[in-house]
Amino acid sequence: MGKEYLLLIGTVIGFAGSVLVTFINNRHQTKRLQITNEHSLCVEELKISMSIKKDQIGELLPKLEEAAGLVSKLSMGYSMTASYIDTSKKISPEKYNEWYLQSNRDLDRLAAIIKINFNELSGQFDELASLTNIFWGNQHNLLHNKENNDKEGCQFFRDKIAADSNKIKRISQTLIDGMTTVANRLNQSLASRTVVA
Repeated sequence: MGKEYLLLIGTVIGFAGSVLVTFINNRHQTKRLQITNEHSLCVEELKISMSIKKDQIGELLPKLEEAAGLVSKLSMGYSMTASYIDTSKKISPEKYNEWYLQSNRDLDRLAAIIKINFNELSGQFDELASLTNIFWGNQHNLLHNKENNDKEGCQFFRDKIAADSNKIKRISQTLIDGMTTVANRLNQSLASRTVVA
């Protein structure tokens, strides 16, 4: 019975060892599958996140382009050239007021784009909005003095308009430079996301 007993013990130990090795292998395999699944899930989440960011950037670039166009339009509308043309055409102060109200629609659209999407440019926008208002007041007074043949008053407001125009041109350029920086940053981000995706 000794041999049989040893054979039985050997079989039990072999079976127990086999079960233990199978258990350890299954545990390692389960852990490996879990890590692989977590990695796959993480990669999928990253792809989705990058796709969303790419779409958001794709929506921002046209808004930035529109904003730059509005700044250029406003800069031209509140320039010495525009003032000279309005004065030469003998635009009445009332007609100029109507133009100003129309121009404010562009300013409102620009405000919406910048304040919602590019808040880092808000300071320059606020300065531009303030300057256009000052320019309007001075141009209105110039046109009024022109109607009344007040040459001294005309020269006074022409000088003010020249100074306003220079400030508007300067802040407009600063704003467009800021938009260019933002556009470059967005384009670089879009390029790097495209490469990764």
